[in-house]
Amino acid sequence: MLFRSKIPSFEAATDGKKVMVEGGKIRVPLHRELQIEISRTGYKTQRFKIPALETNTALSFDVPAEKILTGNIDLDSFPRAEVTFWLNNEKVYSGQTPLKETLPVGRYHVKFKALRSGSESERDVTVEDGKTTVVDHLIPEIRQGPSVAPLLRGH
Repeated sequence: MLFRSKIPSFEAATDGKKVMVEGGKIRVPLHRELQIEISRTGYKTQRFKIPALETNTALSFDVPAEKILTGNIDLDSFPRAEVTFWLNNEKVYSGQTPLKETLPVGRYHVKFKALRSGSESERDVTVEDGKTTVVDHLIPEIRQGPSVAPLLRGH
């Protein structure tokens, strides 16, 4: 399947799973309807459905390149963590701290999960057009062991 777009070096996904893009083309499975996403930071994600293909048919799509406003996030945590950014109830980014990324402008709900302990924490972060938002986040740790066990049991 060929996608023509002015979006440089775009990424693609079928049914939510990333697929390799080679020369603006992706391979898709036959015999089922697919949800296609074409994306790149700084551009509006384009989503559309294609009908089930019964044979290896060459299809071509023109994908619009709609720029969007972006800002930067410089995020760190203690301890180090896996982080997931949610915007309007949609998962838009995941990675590990420390991180520096360019994201679309908006108010994000960020979920942190400490790499070693698995402790979790959440907070909201706002990304503004052309600005860098710096965030240092402390994840509360629940310590386990004989020295605190009586406290955890209410003794």
